[in-house]
Amino acid sequence: MLNIRAMTVVLSLLSIVLATAGTAVGFSQQPLSGIEVALLLAVILPYALVLWLFFRRQPARAAALAFGSALVAFLSLALFAGVLTLFLGFAMGNKDQIYFALLLDAFVLLQFPLGAAAWRAWRGVPASDRPKGCWTVGILLPLAIAAGIAATYNGVKFGTEKRVATIQHNEQAAREAMEVTAACLKRYTERNGGYPANFQALGGTGDRCLDDALIAGELPSHHLQYSPGLPNAEGHIVLYGLCAEAMGFKKFAWRTYVADESGRMSHYEPREGMTRGATCGEAWGGAYGDTLAERVKYCVVDHAVRFPDKGYPANLDALGDSPGTTCLASSPLVNLRVEGGLIATSNTQQVRYRGGAPDGQGRITSFEIHGEQLLAGRWRVKVMLDDTGRWHAAEDREATRNDPAPEAFESTLTAREIEREAARAVNKQRCEAGEWRLCRELGGVSYDARHDGEAQALWQKGCEKGDGVSCLLTLNQANFRLFFLANSLRNDCLRGEAGTCEQLEKLGRDYLDCLHGDQAGCSWLAIRLGQRGETFDANKIWEKGCNLGHRESCYLLKARDFEYKRALQLKDLCDSGRSDACREFEQRMKNFFSTAP
Repeated sequence: MLNIRAMTVVLSLLSIVLATAGTAVGFSQQPLSGIEVALLLAVILPYALVLWLFFRRQPARAAALAFGSALVAFLSLALFAGVLTLFLGFAMGNKDQIYFALLLDAFVLLQFPLGAAAWRAWRGVPASDRPKGCWTVGILLPLAIAAGIAATYNGVKFGTEKRVATIQHNEQAAREAMEVTAACLKRYTERNGGYPANFQALGGTGDRCLDDALIAGELPSHHLQYSPGLPNAEGHIVLYGLCAEAMGFKKFAWRTYVADESGRMSHYEPREGMTRGATCGEAWGGAYGDTLAERVKYCVVDHAVRFPDKGYPANLDALGDSPGTTCLASSPLVNLRVEGGLIATSNTQQVRYRGGAPDGQGRITSFEIHGEQLLAGRWRVKVMLDDTGRWHAAEDREATRNDPAPEAFESTLTAREIEREAARAVNKQRCEAGEWRLCRELGGVSYDARHDGEAQALWQKGCEKGDGVSCLLTLNQANFRLFFLANSLRNDCLRGEAGTCEQLEKLGRDYLDCLHGDQAGCSWLAIRLGQRGETFDANKIWEKGCNLGHRESCYLLKARDFEYKRALQLKDLCDSGRSDACREFEQRMKNFFSTAP
């Protein structure tokens, strides 16, 4: 009797472990939802009740519960087999599903010995100890639990499906409202030369293309708001921002929609883990590659609506994290850095804003937004968006209001590229003919354009023509530190930093001298590495020179601490033409060897 009860306890414990492990593994790729928790309870609760009743010394009721639980499992074998087959069918290549299927299989098989043990335990209880309701309790309680779980499952599922359907309906209503409003605004400006100052001009006694609900901004799950820009010199409004902001995120709506005078509508696509919907400002950075400049423009126009006495902001600080001015504030959705007229994102987008001069009433009525844009997938150009809503583009400088639109600039860029390619072909021929400096320059252009193979071939040609800098630039694989030093100096030289062009030429000269066996050149090469902190590579060169009997290399290899730092300083001054520094270096070297052990 006791052994049968013990076996029932053990088997029940195994059922609980297997059911818990199988369910947890099956849902291990994501947090447990309410439905999954219900399923977990459905398979373990009857057996947990069995054990609890066993330890309360009610063997008859415990045995009956164990028997009833096993009976429910037997009745559900067909369902378990179907679920098992389903999981096995989709388990190929998915380790978690395979584990779940195997654990489910073990759980089903374990019900047979559990049922047998429960039956024997029940038969072993004297008739006088069997409560009258033990069969009822044993069979109906697990069935009641299963029915409750099934009802919960279906209720949650129905509620989820209904919520999703409601959200989809609300989203469609928001999109349609945005499209209707944008079309209405377009018709209005075509007739009147500008956009209206408010929604009232589009309904009622006005244009009559919007109903009262839209004019009031009332949508099932979104708040519709219209932000017109300031009138231009002719009194016409040429900019606007339109936003349908989601209310009740994940309960009634998912997305916030925005549009402007360009006619394009955008939204911020929800992401996993979001706890709130996107604001109107954040929606301009979403699903369709919208630029940061468009978000800045929306927030600038919105500022003029909220602060009509100020107009457009003087700088972007007014749109940052200050209370009530958070259109460009950083958030868990978008990481922004706002400093005066500069705004940047974590993915290196950068935009500069310049507010115009205040008018007689102290209002700012003009602005410029400067940034970059990839044009036709080929050219990265400077662009500017002004207070008329027009884009302007330039190549090697900031765009101005006199520059053409980016689309019109494509033909200019195409013509320039043809000219550059023709000039490049001529320069390649001159490189082949022996003009090594052209080889170096052409290689640099190719490297900056990420054509590494072409750059290496050109630099190799320059190296063969006797250019030490080109030789250094071919060392990308062989000696990256020397390559990095040479390329850093090349970039600094191109930016016009003082002295860097001369340093680059000297580095190339020293490398060629060292390559030809001149130990003084090797020492200078190591000095330039040491000055950049590359002491390991410098010591390797000095050690080689010292082994060949070069005193300066031995001195710089063995000098330590202040003596080493002072030696590098003196060599740098000597290199710049200071004869007194050259003499002091020679004297310190002599003193070092005279006192060395």
